[in-house]
Amino acid sequence: VVRMVLDAAGNVMQLALENSSGVSLLDETALDIVRRAQPFPAPPAEYAQILRHRGDNRMVFRAPISFGISRQGR
Repeated sequence: VVRMVLDAAGNVMQLALENSSGVSLLDETALDIVRRAQPFPAPPAEYAQILRHRGDNRMVFRAPISFGISRQGR
């Protein structure tokens, strides 16, 4: 599970691994997936307005990232 904090424009402000897969290469790949995907789309104007109203401009997301291994050629 990757935890990311986005600003109101969809830029990643913070990125961390919340739950490890137990394999460092997969963990780093999960973080890299988020890094390469940014910037994310900005939230709808109504949502950004709610954030501003509560005095914040960031959104926190937790995303499970799954990997599958298959044998090719069989």
